Amino acid sequence: MSRIIDHSSDEVLAIIGLCKNAGKTSLMNWLISESTGVKLGVMTTGRDGEEIDVAFGNPKPRVKLPEHTIFCCETAQLDALGSGITILQKLPWESASKAIWIVEANHPLETEIIGPATVKVQSQCAALMQSWGARKILIDGSIDRKSIALDPLVDALYIVAGGSFGTGKQILAELQRLIHLSTIPQYCTESDSPTAARMKDSKTIWHKIDGSWQDLRISSLLHTDQNVWNSILTVTNSEALYLPGALTEAVFKRLYPWMLQNGVSLICRHPHNIKLSDSNVECLLQGISVFALNVFKIRAIALNPWSVTGNHLDVASLRAALRQGIQQIPVIDIMELYE
Repeated sequence: MSRIIDHSSDEVLAIIGLCKNAGKTSLMNWLISESTGVKLGVMTTGRDGEEIDVAFGNPKPRVKLPEHTIFCCETAQLDALGSGITILQKLPWESASKAIWIVEANHPLETEIIGPATVKVQSQCAALMQSWGARKILIDGSIDRKSIALDPLVDALYIVAGGSFGTGKQILAELQRLIHLSTIPQYCTESDSPTAARMKDSKTIWHKIDGSWQDLRISSLLHTDQNVWNSILTVTNSEALYLPGALTEAVFKRLYPWMLQNGVSLICRHPHNIKLSDSNVECLLQGISVFALNVFKIRAIALNPWSVTGNHLDVASLRAALRQGIQQIPVIDIMELYE
């Protein structure tokens, strides 16, 4: 398990699920139990650890916190937890219109946690936890643009795939796609580092022609008129194109042949912005140079056989299929962690 948890460094870790009821809380509780001798900060991108799932009505595991853990809770929990916590700070933000408090556990607790909804505020909240002494931050996140899980602040990602996502074949395809995306290197050259910094704050497409970057002042190629497409596809001395948003199948179909023919590199904000099938991801990565401003830092994949629909997974077969091509990333069975 030494490859799954880095005991030597201070880190911000995010746990993301392919779907709801994937098993994130179970993995988080195990990571917490294994992170001994270090003061933890624990938060979520919404709400976690509730006794009953609101959508499906099935029981959910509570978040198990050791003594001195720093975490976020709502006002109603202050009275419920009573002397079991020390209030550290009321935050200036809300979660689902409820005030957020940073507190510290005075003894081991099994409780519910909450957290702010936006990436910017989640990052600020994590920094505040660190200022209160947390050395390792664990975040129950999600794999979307509103989650801190895709922010440069996060040092490592744990992806949880549960039977509720779909069939074993569907899960395998999605995990293989994410693993391929995780191989995309970070874009940062010494000559272009100021431009890369501007790109991170930009919401528009940039085009590099003959060594010079141009801001096209459009945010997406989806539903863009033909004149815009012509202004890109007729350029034969292009070097790179930066897309701040999604690379969809429709855009890929028009853009990729031109990039392949002219040796144009693609730069995206994050690999998760590439919304292509696994086969087209492979085609893209094999055909041209692809970079990302923020990279996909997958440390481990956890498989949860349980499904809310009753279509439970054959984890052994799925893990064997995954391990054939990704020896560099640990694949674990959540059920085995508690044996």
